[in-house]
Amino acid sequence: MVKKHVIWLFAAVFCIAGCRMIEPFFAKPTVSFEKMTLQDMTLFDATLLFTLAVHNPNPVGIVIQKANYTLSIDEAQMASGTMNKHLSVQAGGFSAFDLPVHIHFMDFFKSASALALRDEVAYDLSGTFDVMGFTIPYSARGRFKLPEFPEISVKSINVSQLSLSGASINVMLSVANPNDFAVGLDGFRYALETGGHKLVDGSVQSLPKIGKNERVDIAVPVDISFLSAGRAARHLLESSAAPYTLTGDMVFNVPGAGKKTVPFSRTGNVSLTR
Repeated sequence: MVKKHVIWLFAAVFCIAGCRMIEPFFAKPTVSFEKMTLQDMTLFDATLLFTLAVHNPNPVGIVIQKANYTLSIDEAQMASGTMNKHLSVQAGGFSAFDLPVHIHFMDFFKSASALALRDEVAYDLSGTFDVMGFTIPYSARGRFKLPEFPEISVKSINVSQLSLSGASINVMLSVANPNDFAVGLDGFRYALETGGHKLVDGSVQSLPKIGKNERVDIAVPVDISFLSAGRAARHLLESSAAPYTLTGDMVFNVPGAGKKTVPFSRTGNVSLTR
């Protein structure tokens, strides 16, 4: 047992002494930041893949043992850790080192509503590489665009029946996904006003997953009584178009955080057909 301890101690001393002996003849490798790409993005999380280039100016090859990293978003630390990955860099050459860091946006934003209000954030990555007993620092800074939440609007209003006492209409709501990935929406609550008059409110509970850059239309049948809605509603429905205001809350099931709501508001003009 004593003999083994002596051997390990001798090896450690030799390694330290060896590094010191070769340091005057060994040029420290350098690390440059190449790019950052977003992978596996959803509305609430993403993987940031950092590509770093390790340059070896020496006449002999080197081996990277591991990389330590710290990632901050808008100056708030989001993730840190160590990636054990052996990578060989040939003499006088360079090798690319891919460092994936997964983040959850809800760890940074206090609410889903706050996330929906932001377009982009700044990132700051820093750390070190362990290369044959040497510590090589690196850093990377930039900005990336956050995902966009679905856009809900009124596509059309079809007046299927109109009488002196009321009307039957079909309101076509449109839910658009502006992202390059599919979006799951658990439902939404809405209230629709046309011409300053409340037309309908309600909720949509079941909604199919919306593919990337796709749109889903939802028909909402509505019966209107002019006795309660007033004459203005009748005159409105007799026109060919009307201004509208659509408000409500979208509902999302966020992994690890449960149900979250995001308010929405949309104004525009909608055509009325018969």
